Amino acid sequence: MFYTLYGHLSIDSLDGLFINKQFNAGEILGRLGTPNINVNYAPHLHFQIIRDLQGNMGDYP
Repeated sequence: MFYTLYGHLSIDSLDGLFINKQFNAGEILGRLGTPNINVNYAPHLHFQIIRDLQGNMGDYP
């Protein structure tokens, strides 16, 4: 089992998400966040694959 993290997305990308939600090929996962949401970074995606959440839930350091 593994977990995926998609960071620096827009706040409205959280709407309708829940644990174990499945997505189909080509389906939009989220939208890039604006610089004011990304601590003044240019819009981008932080993608991470995690094997062990180390007890974390929700946010991952």
